[in-house]
Amino acid sequence: MTSTGSRFAGRLVVVAALAVAGCGGAPNSASPSAAPRGTSAPESSPTSQARGTLVTGTPVRIAEGVATPGKDSSILGSRTDPLLQGFEISVPAGAYATETTFSVTAAPITSSTFGPLVKPLSALITVENGGGDANLPVAVRIPAAIPDGAVAGAFYFDPAKDTLEGVPVVARDATGMTVLTRHFSSIFIAMAEAALPSEISSGFLPSIDGWQIPNDGSFIEPPGYCSGASTSAMWYYLERNRAAGAASLFGLFDNNGGTKTPSLWEDDADPIRLASVVQADTDWDSLAATFFWKQEWIAGDLAYDAFRYAIAVTGEPQLVFVVRPGGAHAMIVYGADANSLWVSDPNFPGDLRHIRYNGVTRELSPYIGSFTYPTILYAAKSAIMPWSELADDWAAFDAGTIGNGRFPTVEFQVQTDPNDPTSLVPLVSGYETDQPSMTVVVTNPTTSVLTVSGYLGDKKNASPTTFSLEIGDNDIGFLTKGVPDGRHGAEWADFRRFTVTRLESLPTPTPAPTTAFAEPVRITIKADAPVGYDANAATCPAEVTLAFTPSGGDPNGTGVARLNASAGLWAKCTNMDVSAIDASGTFDGTTFSIDEGRRHYTGTFDGTAAHITGGQGAGQVDFTFPVAP
Repeated sequence: MTSTGSRFAGRLVVVAALAVAGCGGAPNSASPSAAPRGTSAPESSPTSQARGTLVTGTPVRIAEGVATPGKDSSILGSRTDPLLQGFEISVPAGAYATETTFSVTAAPITSSTFGPLVKPLSALITVENGGGDANLPVAVRIPAAIPDGAVAGAFYFDPAKDTLEGVPVVARDATGMTVLTRHFSSIFIAMAEAALPSEISSGFLPSIDGWQIPNDGSFIEPPGYCSGASTSAMWYYLERNRAAGAASLFGLFDNNGGTKTPSLWEDDADPIRLASVVQADTDWDSLAATFFWKQEWIAGDLAYDAFRYAIAVTGEPQLVFVVRPGGAHAMIVYGADANSLWVSDPNFPGDLRHIRYNGVTRELSPYIGSFTYPTILYAAKSAIMPWSELADDWAAFDAGTIGNGRFPTVEFQVQTDPNDPTSLVPLVSGYETDQPSMTVVVTNPTTSVLTVSGYLGDKKNASPTTFSLEIGDNDIGFLTKGVPDGRHGAEWADFRRFTVTRLESLPTPTPAPTTAFAEPVRITIKADAPVGYDANAATCPAEVTLAFTPSGGDPNGTGVARLNASAGLWAKCTNMDVSAIDASGTFDGTTFSIDEGRRHYTGTFDGTAAHITGGQGAGQVDFTFPVAP
């Protein structure tokens, strides 16, 4: 049966504060919710991770109806059985974009193997509506006989995994509970027959399993990304760290997994992008505001027990919303003891913080963090947050594509000539230069308002774009901020790092000393020279002269080049008036080629001496002419 409006209308709570201003804030580590020095959180191993089965009887249909877009709808139970009377699904306008049909069955739970902490109080309620998450939380009233003072809660049951998961409770009385959820499966109400442990832990610790980044806001989520940081850390802890043995999250992706820079969180670009995208896709403002849709909320010891009970049964951390006039904030409750709910607050990464509980007054104190939040809401795990989408977000994180197309695109180019602003080449990691400095031009085609800060390692550079380079690898970084539409302040937009290698400049070669020659040169030595051409040619003592230009020339050239290639070789006997050799040829700067009829002489010049050999028959010569400058 379907009706418009709701039987809960009389419980409407006006929370004008939830024109939500976001979840960021200036941290105040001295706030009362900071754990005193020497305080310790519960043990880091989970108190319980319940596995078990539920045995049920034959299910019966108890409700069916259609939720109509644009108006509040109710799907009412039709059974007269006292244990099923009062069932109702309350769907707010805007929860679904199209008409959505609900079909609800209830199966009596005849036995449970989950142990003394889980005694079923209701039937197993199974809601089918085609699957998928509602845009807004939907309220479900589940009938059950709940003893006064009992520690009780609502749980999803997964028969494929034999596990339980907590569901947010927003109202409770002796006849049942009202829970909030955005997706449906099988839900039941249970109570603890045994006393809960005095200390309860999920195994999660902020300084080990939380993010190291503060909730400082970004270009796509200026007010902060508290919900995105909290839920993405919870998902990693449960799905990768605990289920698959992956390394703990805190600091793991510092500087995107590169060289650790704990003093500089802005270079943790991938974590910031992930938290921002999860926050944006969750529509945090709408969820926080509609958490109260025509509902009361549990407070005091009921809220305190809701967290304790869910963690004790499931061994999993739970999401908490805290609310103040003008804003709301999301955190993780990871443990509890007699005096506190222990929280991981993304405004205070790694810190021990708690929400105090007074066992005498049975009240939870306001949470005092960046602001004072008087209202504490149990938000559980996947009931409100889009748990199934987090796997895709983490896959994009692993691929290095998280946030692509949503943050400003920034381009970096190196100006290779200081005097030419157009001498630009793309800056890539591995860029090499032999220059002692480098200037980078940063451009952004998607927003005209962009600010840049330059970094060398984890230290801010004096100039945003000009860097002095050391010999070897230089770790160059750029923090960019942009102004989102409709806002005035610059927000984190990106951080990019590049390895730039400065090569050692090769020294300018020192030219080898050259000998200054008077050119051309003419050197005369005394040596025996052949006389005649036949095999029995005699020799005579002679003065042998070599003339050439030491720098050489071009034998095939013209003008001065051809003239400088000229060489001559003469020998005049000193014991008779006979010219033994009268030859001419060329010198190209290295080798000689000299001819005299049938005689051919060759030689070389090494800068200090010319060596000439050759001749014909018995008239072979071997002359060395020392050449001095």
